[in-house]
Amino acid sequence: MDKTQFNKTQRLVNRIQTGNFDDLDVDNLLIAIRESAIEPQFDKLKEICNFIAHPNRDKGLIKDGITRSFYFMLFFEKYITQKEIIDFEQFPIWLKYLLELQLSLYEDKNLPISRERCKQVINSIPKVPKNLSHYSAVKITKNITDLDKILRTLTNSLFAQPVIIQKSFIDDLINLFNNIKIKFNESIIKQQSDNIMNCIAYMLHGKTIIISTDSARLVLFKEEDQIKKMELVSIYGQVEVSMRGTSLNILFCVMQSDLKVTDRFSKELLKKAILNPDDEILLENFVLNLKCND
Repeated sequence: MDKTQFNKTQRLVNRIQTGNFDDLDVDNLLIAIRESAIEPQFDKLKEICNFIAHPNRDKGLIKDGITRSFYFMLFFEKYITQKEIIDFEQFPIWLKYLLELQLSLYEDKNLPISRERCKQVINSIPKVPKNLSHYSAVKITKNITDLDKILRTLTNSLFAQPVIIQKSFIDDLINLFNNIKIKFNESIIKQQSDNIMNCIAYMLHGKTIIISTDSARLVLFKEEDQIKKMELVSIYGQVEVSMRGTSLNILFCVMQSDLKVTDRFSKELLKKAILNPDDEILLENFVLNLKCND
């Protein structure tokens, strides 16, 4: 980090410590520290920094989490609910992508064959041009026995932990400040963590994730049931798909804060939001309450 960026970062941290800051200050801070979050331990912090810098994302941890949930739901609907048999003559390319995403989450001891062999088998599935839909199908003629083993293992369960959790995110932020020699008071930063996370939630709401020919929207809530169950201020990745003639919303929790919804929003606003979940003006007013207002 050069001297100009360092001084900018220090001023932003100082402002946040006063408690007199908003989403624009957090936005500028994340952009300022983005190039310094290069070590693997800061992957999740870097993901948010990148997302703020490039709102319409087509890669990254958030995209992977949403895509994994989306493809897993497709798998469940097609092969569990409808009880279809996987056809290796018409193998859906999204299923290859699901296996790639799932493999990264499994420990070696839980794999049916070696990790290297798993990668070889998955990579041997024919590719399709990028301009084709992930619903496209390919013909598989080799490694079918090993592929079947991999399918049975990697589609057995879905890991759905949020990408960003407040405590670990703030800890990463503090560790990065220490790495780049920023002067700050750790206890004060932790005191401001609720407002920092709510500013991030405000910035993420409404952003778009590109998933092949589909897209996901980051939202606070969409459906009435979700509003009623929502206890903590969180951001969800939502993909709307049509299955058997019915439109379904597939949701994945991208970010979870520690702040209770009832502490941030008035009972009147919550009641209106529950009664009118599709009212875009009301939704915008609901989201605006995420700005620091303590």
